[in-house]
Parts: sequence; structure tokens; C-alpha cells
Amino acid sequence: YPEKMVNGQYQHDKVFRTFLTGQWGDPINTTTTGFTFAKQYTYTIPAQLPITATSSVAIKTDVLLRKLRVIAYVTQSQQVIVSGNTGPLTIVSSSPSFSLFKTDASNNVVATINNGNTISETTSPSAITLTKLKLKNIHATQTQTFNVTRAIISQNPTLDQSSAAVAPTTYFCFGNNCFGAPVNTPGSADYTILLPSGQTNTIFPLADNSVDNNQPFSIDLEEGSVIGSYLVKYKVFNVANLNDTLSFFISYNPTLGVKTINDNLGLNFDVYPNPANTEAIININSSYSNTIGLKLTNAIGQSIYYKQNKLQVGENKISLDCKNLSSGIYFLTLETETGFGSKKLMISK
Repeated sequence: YPEKMVNGQYQHDKVFRTFLTGQWGDPINTTTTGFTFAKQYTYTIPAQLPITATSSVAIKTDVLLRKLRVIAYVTQSQQVIVSGNTGPLTIVSSSPSFSLFKTDASNNVVATINNGNTISETTSPSAITLTKLKLKNIHATQTQTFNVTRAIISQNPTLDQSSAAVAPTTYFCFGNNCFGAPVNTPGSADYTILLPSGQTNTIFPLADNSVDNNQPFSIDLEEGSVIGSYLVKYKVFNVANLNDTLSFFISYNPTLGVKTINDNLGLNFDVYPNPANTEAIININSSYSNTIGLKLTNAIGQSIYYKQNKLQVGENKISLDCKNLSSGIYFLTLETETGFGSKKLMISK
């Protein structure tokens, strides 16, 4: 694609494209019925790829392993595609090189936070809910640098993320630096540097973030005068290895969104089985005929599925096809003109 080349940089348009086989593929010399062609390929996936270029400078974005797809196709004489197919990928990765723990007010560990875990918190009107965590470098010999990103998945009412930060709002402290509500990712000057696990310091927390292998990480949600329902995702990652990550969620008042629908609209719902594999059933009880929007989003808030459905009075069952969904956490939301309700749906393959 010559039109994709700008100043010597291939324009991926946020899509990573490459040939595992080379441009012209691998020849298949045996074409008798029942013959199976098998070959192992090794390819080093870049951590980032250029999406646009100005002059000779490339603007890059991260390659997300969970979104990768492999397509295999057969051609005739290197020109005509005869058939093709794609299939699910199994991503085998090592455990993170760090650990994350939930602590009490005195920094004592009370729980280990694993990748994909959800922490449930309850808020009170006009009060601050504090979630305290501890990040620990568990690599035996390497000093490692870490950072954090934050994404608000759902919010009702809206969390104020302006510099004024009027409640309800949320902000966090990472290492020994605190960041206001507008900050979703600390800059490089605020990276947390942790020494190997073999080197420790008995003083905790420390005056700076460069001399120990575990550091505090705290998150505050300042509630407004009315209790809301919020879901916020945090991802801690190794700056030197963007695939060395641990993501978790904090769900504030997780049942409130559904309760709002029950109280105001005479409607409630459940989903089963949960975790689901190939199909999930949404069971909805409605006190009157209604049209709703059914939306499925993934753990980072991207819309996977949306469809409007007409409800009858009484029990309604809607089937959700999960065959093409990867294992992980999803959020199922029912929307009407005057409210919404959400529930977490686990997919396990």
C-alpha cells in the first residue's frame, strides 16, 4: 500500500498489520483432499506502532495484545483468495513483576489485589471514601519504574474532573505524590521507582519514592450531597514493559444503579449464568410495556453490543450471544429515557 507511506513511516491507522509469512506467504505443494498444512511462526510484536507522522516524527500508540487477531487464508497463484478464517488467540503471559495489596488505615495488608479484581466501596453523603493500597516490586534483582492510569467506566451522577473538583469527584496519590481530579496518568517526573525485593527499608512510608521496594497508593472519592454509583478502573504498569500490568476496578455503591431503576421505573433484571460461556440470559421483570436499550461494554468502557428491545408486562427473557467474547469482565446496562441499571457479567472460556 504505497498510499500508506508518509515520510518513510507506514500509517497503521491504529491497526497493527503485518504478515507472519512474508508478503507472498508459504507455498502448499500438496493439495490432495484431507491434507493438513501446519507450521510454527515466531514474530516479535512491537510495544508501540506509528499511527501518523509529521515530517520525520512518528506519533505512536501502544499495541494491545488482547485485541490481536490472526487471519489465515489460502490463495491461488498468489492472487485469488480461495478461503480464509480466523480464530481465538490464547495469550500466555507471566505474572506481573509486582504485587498490589489493599491495606487498612495503618498500612497493614488486608487483601491481595489480582488482575481484574473489583474492590467494592460504600460512600456517604458529603464524605470522603479512602481506599488504601500498597505496591511492591517483587523482582529479585531489578529496580523497576511504575506508573498508573485511570479511566472512569460509569458514573451517576457525573464525577467532576475539572481543576475545581467540586464533589462528587475522585483523585489519587501514587508513591508519595498526590494528583488532582483532572489527572488520569501521572507524568514521567512522577513515576514510582522501586528497588528489588531483596532490598527493603523498615520505615514506611518513605520520604521519597526511590529507595524502597514497596510504596503507598491511595484513592479518594469525595461524595456529593446525594449518594451516587460509580465504577473506576485503574491500571498499574511497568514503564519498561507495557505488557507487565495489573488492572483492577473500584465499584462505589455497586447496587445503586439497579435500585434506581427498580424504584423509578418498576423494572428490575438479572443475568445468568454468570460467569457465562457461549450465552447469557437477561431476565427482566417489568410492570408495564416499555422499550429499553441493551448495551454491553468491556472493562475499559468500549461498547461491544447495543440493541433496542421491546418489553411486555411481566417477565421478559433476552438471549445474549457470547460465543465471540473473550474471557474477562463486561458490564451489561439497561437504558431508558429516565434511568439506567448496570450489572457485571463475567465471561469464562
